[in-house]
Formats: sequence, C-alpha cells, structure tokens
Amino acid sequence: MPAYNFEQQFAEAVESGAKGQTLRLPRKRPTQPGDRLRLYTEQRTKGRRSRREGTCTQVLPIHLDRDSVRVSGMRLSETALTWLALAEGFESGEQLLAFFDRLYGLPVDLELIAWEAD
Repeated sequence: MPAYNFEQQFAEAVESGAKGQTLRLPRKRPTQPGDRLRLYTEQRTKGRRSRREGTCTQVLPIHLDRDSVRVSGMRLSETALTWLALAEGFESGEQLLAFFDRLYGLPVDLELIAWEAD
C-alpha cells in the first residue's frame, strides 16, 4: 500500500478531504489506479500522524517548466493552471511553480496522483 507524506501546510486539506491529489516524483514502483493509499504527516518521526486513506483513481504525467505546464503532454491554459494550483493547496500557478522550483528545480517531470478518500 503506497504511503505519501505531506508537509504540515497541507495537513488540514488532506485530512478534511479538500485535497484529493498530489504532485510527486515518479517512484521505482509506480502508484497505480486502484491502489490503496495512506496519507501522513511527519511520517518518519515520533509525531507521525495518519491523515487519511483513499483509493488512487488516476495517475498522469505532468511536466512543470517556468514557461508552461503540461499534463499528459497537453499544455495547460492559465485558467487550468490556476485550478491545478488551487487543487494542490496554493493560491496561484506562480506559487505552485515557485514551490516545486525550490523543491526540485525547474523543469521537472512529476506524476499527478489523484485519489478518492474513504
């Protein structure tokens, strides 16, 4: 059962069910639709807390670059990028790109993993 750890800033949204997707680097053993997911904060600490469980509904390739964002090879419009950012817990596409630029550097290839919460 794949497990995902979330930063504290996303904990409430994951727990409430407001956040139903995440952007992650591809794994050696990729998450597949139908997989049961465990969603945590502080996963590798004494403060570990299970926030929610769910079932993976979709895994899509996503490419982030300073100039464009592509999901399954299709370039997102500014409006679609804003919707993606909101679904990820950011206020804007610029915030989303800045977060992942700090985390991994841009450009970066990730996976968009969506789930249905239990």
